[in-house]
Amino acid sequence: MTSFQNLHDQIQESFTKTAANIYSYHDQENQKAVFEQLRNVVEKNCIINTKLREANNVIERISTLHSRDNEGSQFEDILVKFKSEMDKINPDVSKNRYLVDFDRQVKELLKDADGGNNDNNDEDGDDDLQFTQDTVNVIDPFTKKRMTDPVKNKTCGHVYDRESVTAMLKVNPRTRCPVMGCGSKEFITINNLEADIVLRTRLLKKKV
Repeated sequence: MTSFQNLHDQIQESFTKTAANIYSYHDQENQKAVFEQLRNVVEKNCIINTKLREANNVIERISTLHSRDNEGSQFEDILVKFKSEMDKINPDVSKNRYLVDFDRQVKELLKDADGGNNDNNDEDGDDDLQFTQDTVNVIDPFTKKRMTDPVKNKTCGHVYDRESVTAMLKVNPRTRCPVMGCGSKEFITINNLEADIVLRTRLLKKKV
């Protein structure tokens, strides 16, 4: 994964943490409006990053094309072609994974704020987490201690404490999910971990 992608992941996590702060410090009446403002920022960030990736592709295509020209090309001609290609870029980020993940996590926060009573129009079905005392495991599977900064493994859906899983991966990068009965055979990677903001806010509020 490129450093650019790592930076994008870090920015995205800052958005989810901001969403968690909105949930924690704004009253329920104002939460949805503030979440919508934050979502607009996330969407614009996705558009910018998509355009940057496309711009890099355009540069590579033009560079390859003009490298074949033995007589060389005028800078102005290259610039005109670049601008023409860039003008065609109008990304649809409605299915961008970062925006989709943000929407999912905010939806879970709002559902949790309403006490989990918004299931009638829930299209995600079993994909939504049910946060009750009986179903939420707040114990980190590595240290057997209560988690403080939970992160979810996107491969299998299990949750660990960020500090413990990070420390474990430094010792053994070929670490698999330690949850008993987990069907995933893939090694845990930092890139496959995302902040579980719903569980984190519940832990902070001592709801679980």
